[in-house]
Amino acid sequence: MEMGESSQRAGQARIASRDDLPARLRGVLDELAKALTAHFEPALHQALLNFEQNLFKTAEQARTNPEQESCYASMREVKRHRGDAGPRLAAALEALLARFDRDPALDSLPDPDSTDRLELVHEQTLELDLALRDIANRAEVHAAEPLFELAHRMAVLACLPVFETEQVPIGPHAVTHCLQEALAPMDLPTEHRVMAWRTFEKYALRDIRAFYEKINQALIRLGILPHLLVYRTQRRPGSEPVSEVAENKPDAASQPAAEPGRPLSSEPESEQPPLFDTLRELLAQRRDMLGGGDEPSGHSFPVDPEQIQDALTSLQNKPVQSVMQQGKPIPRDMQHLRQDLLAQLRRFSPHGEAPRLAPVQRDTVDLVSMLFDHLDKDVHMGNATRSFLSKLQVPLLRVALLDSDFFSKRDHPARQFLNTVTETAAYWMDSTDGEADPSLVQKMHRVTDQLVHEFDGDISLFAKLLDDLQRHMQTLARRAETAEKRYVEAAQGKDRLDMARTQASQAIQERLAGTRIPNLLRALLEQTWTDALALAILRHGQDSDAYRQRLQIADDLLLHKQGQPSEKLCAELEHGLIQVGMASNDAEQVARKVLDEPVTDFSGESVSQTEIAMRLKQRQRLGDAQDQHPRTKPVEAPLTSEEQRMLERLKSIPFGSWFEFQRNQQGDVVRRKLAWFSPVTGRCLFVNQRGQRAEECTMQRLARDMVRKQVRIAKKRDESMVDRAWKAIVTSLRKLGNQPAALSPGVAQ
Repeated sequence: MEMGESSQRAGQARIASRDDLPARLRGVLDELAKALTAHFEPALHQALLNFEQNLFKTAEQARTNPEQESCYASMREVKRHRGDAGPRLAAALEALLARFDRDPALDSLPDPDSTDRLELVHEQTLELDLALRDIANRAEVHAAEPLFELAHRMAVLACLPVFETEQVPIGPHAVTHCLQEALAPMDLPTEHRVMAWRTFEKYALRDIRAFYEKINQALIRLGILPHLLVYRTQRRPGSEPVSEVAENKPDAASQPAAEPGRPLSSEPESEQPPLFDTLRELLAQRRDMLGGGDEPSGHSFPVDPEQIQDALTSLQNKPVQSVMQQGKPIPRDMQHLRQDLLAQLRRFSPHGEAPRLAPVQRDTVDLVSMLFDHLDKDVHMGNATRSFLSKLQVPLLRVALLDSDFFSKRDHPARQFLNTVTETAAYWMDSTDGEADPSLVQKMHRVTDQLVHEFDGDISLFAKLLDDLQRHMQTLARRAETAEKRYVEAAQGKDRLDMARTQASQAIQERLAGTRIPNLLRALLEQTWTDALALAILRHGQDSDAYRQRLQIADDLLLHKQGQPSEKLCAELEHGLIQVGMASNDAEQVARKVLDEPVTDFSGESVSQTEIAMRLKQRQRLGDAQDQHPRTKPVEAPLTSEEQRMLERLKSIPFGSWFEFQRNQQGDVVRRKLAWFSPVTGRCLFVNQRGQRAEECTMQRLARDMVRKQVRIAKKRDESMVDRAWKAIVTSLRKLGNQPAALSPGVAQ
């Protein structure tokens, strides 16, 4: 798009042209436009200067001439368009504000002009889209709170329901799309375009939280919801978090913004709940069977509840350090914590006696220790999960000693927090899918460190941090859904292309059967013109005039004889070749050479058939972003009767079902979600927890692997990890005591 076209389009969406808006509202939008331009336009200028320098460094370090020339070509593009990029960005940002009151729901409606158009999602398009969303999502997470407030204020200005954070008219997603438009005229390869975007992220989005806070303050000064108070209520199990908005009344300063949660008392409870009594009885039976407990022998002194809390507070205030085991650092476990706790309690001993915990305290420590041990075994924790859980040991032990509801109530904030941290680390971080999202790692460190530094017995801190972490996970979940959707669209497009190419290839082979034609014409028909036929099927259908016209061109080529008029046929052939991606000059030379017309290069030298054939052979096939040659499908043996039954069963499995793939002989598995499969070709697509493409195979191969026990359908997760751990603890204790393994009703309330 030329600059003039951009300016014309921007001129159609200027704030001043919105005569239907009140003058005061146009003034507010003008102020916002000035703030956006003042922040983002200089940042883009600096980003492009830095981007040029990075390209030059990359060119100097390039190992091949094509790679170096690509960097130099991109540098020339940046220099040529750098002066226009800033004004284009400013115009796009103003256009956003000019149409800020458009209902976001309308953007999701299908384009009535595109119902008959069918396009493939190429790998480069997918990579660019995901990169842009990744940049916007990181900014959204970083500026979650001020962006949430801005969503309410912009909705009031637009007289619309509250915007989702992705739909805020001047939010990170909108800004990154403006960036995409500003840099669109630059002819850059995919890797360089993503590099430019990420450089912009460094200069413009690093302090985006402070920028949106300033925007909110500016709107407050303009009288837009000056007393807005936004908070989130605690999420109930199985429900979505509920956002609430209130006007902060003059006397509301003394009122809490949300339910504060009940403080925990350090006094021991006079009456324990039945479940806790049951667990203590089972522990006593286990000690009897194993030959006694671990009480100190000789003289000892009893530890009161305040002393044990003081000792745990001292341990909580110390940095969490790893323990050396066989020369390697490992996270501290509950056994190390028990030893450190007893060492701390010796400070209260009047004569150096060993500390003696009260029975209820000892049982609580044992149960919390068993809980962490079972979590470790259940999820096969990696170092990331262990490091986070090691930080939670002291605060959670303090909670358990103060409030026995921790053992029995699913909705206990500390228990929910422990489960969320465990599942997040296990499913989103400790995996074989590459490095974890940096923003998630940062968030996990932040919430666990904040708990360690601030917990003083008030349970409301767990609810606050849980809400913070869940908001972040909702953002990651939306990103995963978006990535999964795009991969499914790409897989569906590839599937439609393969079916169209198969139909086109059959039509060509029917015409070539029993004929003897020049090798150049055969190569053209079997490859490039097969793609042209497939494209006609994709766009117009197999019964369309466009498809029949291209079949007629194939027939005319087979019947053409040297010396016959060929201008019309040459033009039609050239047009079809251009439509499948061939350069116009190459398309002209191929068409003329196939029709036995003389072809010369730029120097006047004659071009041979061999040279033209090599061009056809090296041409990238339609839809093949990476492979330059047609892919051959491996020939598989027929399915056995058992495998055929498994295949029929798989055909009824709904999309979204989770599978477990065995990775090695030790039985390690990875979870994958069946995102899509084709009932026609049998191709299926699996994604991981983050929505990224993980496995691609056929339903036949999947059926074989399931019969061989290499893949299985994952069990539905009806319970959390903490719930499963408590059930396992009760079951193991009952077995040791020769009691029925069934759980008491209070295990998971």
